[in-house]
Amino acid sequence: MNLNYAIWNQFQITFVYDEQTSIYQGASWTDARAEVRRLLATDFKRYGTISDAFGNCFIVNGSRIKSVTYSGNTFQMLIVFKDDSTLLCRCVTDEIGTQNFRYIKFLKASNDLANVKKNRTIKVIAQNAIQSDFIFPTFASLNDNLNEGDYVIVNPGTYTMTDSFTLKNGVDIEMKEDVIVNVNYTPGDSTRYGIFTDAITTDGLEFGGSTDKRIFARIFGDASISINDAPSNTFTPLLITYYDSELYAQFSSWESNNAAPTIAYGRNGAITLRIEDIVNAEQLLDNDYYCYAMDLDTLNATCIGSFFPGVDSSVTNPLAMIRNANIVSNAGNAVESISQASMVYHYINVYDTGNVTWDYDLFSQTGSQFYMHNAKIESEIFTSGTNDSIWYNNGFNNYINNSTGSEGWTFIEDSLTFE
Repeated sequence: MNLNYAIWNQFQITFVYDEQTSIYQGASWTDARAEVRRLLATDFKRYGTISDAFGNCFIVNGSRIKSVTYSGNTFQMLIVFKDDSTLLCRCVTDEIGTQNFRYIKFLKASNDLANVKKNRTIKVIAQNAIQSDFIFPTFASLNDNLNEGDYVIVNPGTYTMTDSFTLKNGVDIEMKEDVIVNVNYTPGDSTRYGIFTDAITTDGLEFGGSTDKRIFARIFGDASISINDAPSNTFTPLLITYYDSELYAQFSSWESNNAAPTIAYGRNGAITLRIEDIVNAEQLLDNDYYCYAMDLDTLNATCIGSFFPGVDSSVTNPLAMIRNANIVSNAGNAVESISQASMVYHYINVYDTGNVTWDYDLFSQTGSQFYMHNAKIESEIFTSGTNDSIWYNNGFNNYINNSTGSEGWTFIEDSLTFE
């Protein structure tokens, strides 16, 4: 039997195969979530998670997807599987629906690389290789020889990066399982601006005219990346967008040795990340200026905080998402907002613990919108700052252990439990 998807509703999980279904009945949110995480951990690259407006979380098998389409007018996403069965997901908002569509397309592509690389110009990065027109020993040696639409394969090995790798439109990079990328920071390295970036000049001098530029690029595979000795006054993000770009990346693990870097920094466009394990980040996601969507799918993350948004007031419903994570914060603020726009936060299957304050918005200009789909939050203070926000439950099971500061909030639906 081939599992197409599973439906998590309340404490019950229905597994939908190509020929039949089976049901797991959990006794609590913890039981049901443990079963979902067990499935995700069996093959993180294969399984992804989305949610709908009716109290359902879907765990989708990306290797079984044949096609996916999205209608923004009705917020409906249709997934067709290889046995021609279908899954119709009614998304909560257009912004969330559009990002779920990006995410599912990336999930499908990452499980179908044989077709993704067909009829492409293939270039190879191989440790200690002799450079030629199509073979390169380092990321830096390829960067000057990268063309739009190239498909890059990174062979197993350990690669040290001191310079940013500038992506070009249509480029896909496939990193094999035993690829290790070390970013050993020293003063002057351009990696302080971003390790993989869409910018021609990584100091951001072109940013003022960047809104009319667009780059679509993806990183696939199971590589591990280590950030060493990044100073606290630089982000050193794995991905950064300066332009109105769509950047995607999948890694097995990301680790810092000093809790300084940020996983991703969006100054514009949209970033979608799938990283199974994250160790020692400063912020998970940092978005600024005209960034309209950031999305991180991870099973485990240790960090100081989750979000640090500062989006311009001209952006409509800028979106920040986290899926599937166990987040352990090192006594920081989960959401520390300086945003001028009303941020939309979408948590799917998240357990967030260890924060001093979960929602801190002293310097933001307006309240936020939280769509919480099967989440549990433990912090010393639930919210502190300037603005009142809205928490949308949509029939899901959500829990917080401390309601301090929530008096001005609006809670929609009745699935929130104060512990």
